[in-house]
Amino acid sequence: MIKTRSHLQRTTASLLVCVNLLLFLLVTPAHAEELLKEISVQQLLAIMNSEGYSATIGNDGRITWRIDNDSALLSIPDNKRAIVFVAGFGDLSTLEKVNAFNRSSSFSRAFLTDDGNPRLRLDFDLTGGVTDANIHSFLRICRISFTRWRKAVL
Repeated sequence: MIKTRSHLQRTTASLLVCVNLLLFLLVTPAHAEELLKEISVQQLLAIMNSEGYSATIGNDGRITWRIDNDSALLSIPDNKRAIVFVAGFGDLSTLEKVNAFNRSSSFSRAFLTDDGNPRLRLDFDLTGGVTDANIHSFLRICRISFTRWRKAVL
């Protein structure tokens, strides 16, 4: 069978189209998840409820999250582009304990108030967009950090 130049060009072009389509399918997610660039307190509470967390919205608009018989607060700034986790106790701690915790922690920061009360804070920035899975991950990190912080600092 004699192949003409145009037949080879068509075959090559078809092959390139198939290769490009295959590459596109390999690098494109099967389902593109919607990115959240803003979140409301109600949306965050719904996500927390879907994970089975014990959480309620207070009169001040912040979420009170019950973690192992203790409470932490989650708030959303007015621009709705971040989630802030804060926990604190009235118990006095030492700067040495707080610094030791901070040295071993990557995603959270602990500090002492002017009265010497320990606080834990984690911030989650939504700039550029995040998925629900990212928020679930942040909540897990908050819970783990809180548990570690409570044992290390109090």
